[in-house]
Amino acid sequence: DEKRQSMTIASYLKWATTIAPLITKKQKKLLKQYFFIDIDLAFQSRARWSISQKENFINSCLIDMNISKFVLVDVERCRDASHKGSDDYKYYDSWLSKGVFYLNVDSNNRTTTFREFANDEVSIPLGDYFVNGTTYTITKGTNLYSTMNEDLRQIFLANRTSVHIVVDATREQLSDLFMRMNSGESLNFEEQINCSYSVTCDVIRELVDTQVKSLSDAKLFSEKEINRRKIDGWFAHIFYIWSQNFSSSFTNTVHTKWYSSDSVSNKSVSTFVKDWNSFMELIGGKVKLFHHKW
Repeated sequence: DEKRQSMTIASYLKWATTIAPLITKKQKKLLKQYFFIDIDLAFQSRARWSISQKENFINSCLIDMNISKFVLVDVERCRDASHKGSDDYKYYDSWLSKGVFYLNVDSNNRTTTFREFANDEVSIPLGDYFVNGTTYTITKGTNLYSTMNEDLRQIFLANRTSVHIVVDATREQLSDLFMRMNSGESLNFEEQINCSYSVTCDVIRELVDTQVKSLSDAKLFSEKEINRRKIDGWFAHIFYIWSQNFSSSFTNTVHTKWYSSDSVSNKSVSTFVKDWNSFMELIGGKVKLFHHKW
């Protein structure tokens, strides 16, 4: 179930950049790592927009051409719609305990860009903007959120965006929603399958988070391969080889079955992680001597 609504950019920006209204500065400092809106990495790749893409998005918002919808999950309502004590209830409750009230199923790059723009980390493309019958000239001295023309800022904040909010769904249904939304998009296979609802998928994703720095420092994976989850697919493949044998083919079909909730892989993935960590402890810094990830 979902509800559709239109809201101003100012309202969404408040969601994306604050914890809650009326909290003290001390509380904000203590809880600054928490947001109303956060992402479950099962549904989102790490933000991978370039600076130019971020600036183009801000440009679209300034001239009221932001036609893409934001898809969020109302964590509290979905939790309360779940049977207390169930895995679904525990899933949503864990996010609430972190101070997260909405999960971002689609639009991580846009939400991240809003946050960065509000912190002056993304600038407005220079040039003339003809908005509501008035021309506004953006120069280097007025191309940040804090320095932009006040009238133009108010226009930007008042422009509207479309938001879909899921109010009743199981964790598995969120995976189905993500897959359906992105079935025709330019996500690669690894990004699409990342939402699979299984122990194997969760553990592989967690393993990548712990290993990504050493493997990227060793130049075994490019930043693009990391951001677009090619590294996750590599770990899944290594796990499959570890479990089966070196001659087994790891096709997309096999990968999908390997990530299913009833796969035998779910029972052995924790042992694989222990073996992998022992392997990396043995290698240590010598991983930088490896010429190729295979």
